[in-house]
Amino acid sequence: MLLLFMMLLQYGYGNDRELFEQFNITNERNPPFPFEYDVETGLDLVLVRCPGHLFEYEPNEVTFGLSTQALEYKMPILENSDRKTAWRIAIYDDIRIKNFTYTCAELTPKGDFLKQRYDWNIKLTWTETPGPLLTNVTKANLDVENLASPFECLQEDSIKLVKHLDGKAKIEEYKHRETEIFRNELIYIFGKGQLDTPKSLFVPCGITQQ
Repeated sequence: MLLLFMMLLQYGYGNDRELFEQFNITNERNPPFPFEYDVETGLDLVLVRCPGHLFEYEPNEVTFGLSTQALEYKMPILENSDRKTAWRIAIYDDIRIKNFTYTCAELTPKGDFLKQRYDWNIKLTWTETPGPLLTNVTKANLDVENLASPFECLQEDSIKLVKHLDGKAKIEEYKHRETEIFRNELIYIFGKGQLDTPKSLFVPCGITQQ
């Protein structure tokens, strides 16, 4: 019993893997990357659930670090309150293909728990060719006191992300009457109440356009 307890103490506690259901059906020493998700929307911007910057895979055995992609759009508003998980922005930007791989983080062994370095990859496959300009895009009047949301987004508070179109796509949180936005740029709206859910993908409830 003492030996079993020591083994559990070494490898069974102090990690956050249970926050991702994929680790319930696999050997954590051989991570099942990439996680594969079908994106059942025609929108070109979605949020994917990744480990946050305080996530611990196996703290005494594995060095955890956020990827370059995750750091590019690291927004406090998209982090879970305990900072163990976070939503990251994935943008479909190549119309020639319907899938791409998003890298959340990097796992580097510093003991014998993992035999090699792993990228925490997510493979996203769109079921239809995405694009932002669909029938659910509404025109926004930014001169009003309170920005109106599309009908599909009226049930709860929302998070708004604007995609700037000056050269390479740039995403930032949209704050009404604070964030500079130009003609034809898009505001993606997400229901705020879904941020703390364990779902893997988060799609906009609507889009407005300047």
